[in-house]
Amino acid sequence: MKSVVAAGVGLAICALAASASAQRGDILGEWKTGGCTLTLTDKDWFGDWRAISFACQGDLFHVDRYRIEGDTLVLVGMGAPKARLRMRGDQLVGKDIGGRDLTLTRKGAAPVLAPRGNSGGGRPNGGWDSGNNYGGWDDGGCIKYGDSTRCATQAEMGPPQVQTVIRANLRSSASLDSSIVQKLEKGTCVALQECRQQGDQLWCKVQADGATGYLVQISPSSQNPREKLLVFKNGCRD
Repeated sequence: MKSVVAAGVGLAICALAASASAQRGDILGEWKTGGCTLTLTDKDWFGDWRAISFACQGDLFHVDRYRIEGDTLVLVGMGAPKARLRMRGDQLVGKDIGGRDLTLTRKGAAPVLAPRGNSGGGRPNGGWDSGNNYGGWDDGGCIKYGDSTRCATQAEMGPPQVQTVIRANLRSSASLDSSIVQKLEKGTCVALQECRQQGDQLWCKVQADGATGYLVQISPSSQNPREKLLVFKNGCRD
């Protein structure tokens, strides 16, 4: 890693290392801005590397890969650059394609809860403060992952997701006769807000690309009304 001192402010900026493998090692993992999470992987992806966006809007919604040019990380979506960033400590800082300032903050590994016993928390009975009872678990923002000894990550606590398997209509209400809010391309990953059964149809309220609407799980085929098509599947795995 090399440091560059910014003129006039003396701010040390930690730039990406020279070799591509070192660069990727520094930036792999999850990065967050607002409610948007970008995961940078080490998987080859059409000549670049795979990126996964979740709950992102605007240009970041389309990001599906990244590349490294010198000391700059380039986020790419639909074959075009969407943002150019440099590493600054635990942040990626730069501008999006529209010239707007953009900062991504690293999402660290899930913290490990201190075990009960004499070594934790500085309390008389050991462990962490859980209110007035010494020796319990600290409930200050940590939600235990099941009965494990670690906290759940934000990704694990995020809304469940589904993925369209055909081009689908996002509708204003849970009816095939309601207006179309947006057309979703095949393979679009959306976040579930709620689902309910209406007769023999399951409708789910979802959020996709900044829009909220309803998707039906099974729809009649437009070419053959007697034929039924699955519109979305559980999960968003490739």
